[in-house]
Amino acid sequence: MKIVNLKKMSLPKIAVLATGLTAAILAATLSPQAAQATPRAADCADCHIGSASTATTATPSTATPAAGATYTVAITLAANSLGGLTGYGIVPVAPATGSTFGGETGSELSFTATMTAPASAGTYSYTVFTNMGSKADGQVGSKVYTITVGTAATTPPATTTTPPVDTTTTTPPVDTTTTTPPVDTTTTTPPVDTTTTPAATTPAATTTTTAPAVVAGDSASTDGSAVIPVGAPNTGAGGAAGNNDGLMGLGGLALLLAGAGATQVVRRRQQV
Repeated sequence: MKIVNLKKMSLPKIAVLATGLTAAILAATLSPQAAQATPRAADCADCHIGSASTATTATPSTATPAAGATYTVAITLAANSLGGLTGYGIVPVAPATGSTFGGETGSELSFTATMTAPASAGTYSYTVFTNMGSKADGQVGSKVYTITVGTAATTPPATTTTPPVDTTTTTPPVDTTTTTPPVDTTTTTPPVDTTTTPAATTPAATTTTTAPAVVAGDSASTDGSAVIPVGAPNTGAGGAAGNNDGLMGLGGLALLLAGAGATQVVRRRQQV
């Protein structure tokens, strides 16, 4: 290790070094401090002691986020007449969890912070701190907001719907058709018997004239002469001298009736 021998250094050099070091320390101490966007304590006022503001606002995008869901917080703050950089910090209030910080890039008076809701359902509070200016003359403000976390959204199980089995039984209609046989309206007119039956021939009456016997000496006779009968004597039905015209007439009538009966029988068979 090299040891500097002060004896060899001149007093003017030592005085120059001491003056430069003193000037650097003074410059660092007296220079204005930028706003600290990341709080060093639970409250910005622990570091920034300039002044306090009640104009800070903090509004969550939803007051009822789902568990584990993200949401945003709109933040505004009042301007500091002394100027300076601005920033914010969100600190959870137990049992809330999660925090975020931002700013220190300019003199913005509004911010939008992104937060994540706790994983468990419940009501949670958060404190939003704002500041503008250095630690010595910074202007600090704060605002508390509250959210109520619901249960985490769950995907319902897929529902499988089984269509019901069609048990419809179709009963065929009963055939109640009644068949009425057609009525036979055919009128059969029996043939008119045009056979003319000849009138029965009545045999001519046979007149037998018997001459009365004249007895001789009868007072009826005026001339006393005898009367002789004329013609064949009436000997009865079987006599050889009888008249046969009656029997012939009856035979002819019988033949005629037999012919008419045979004609009727033949016609009836033809109709059947």
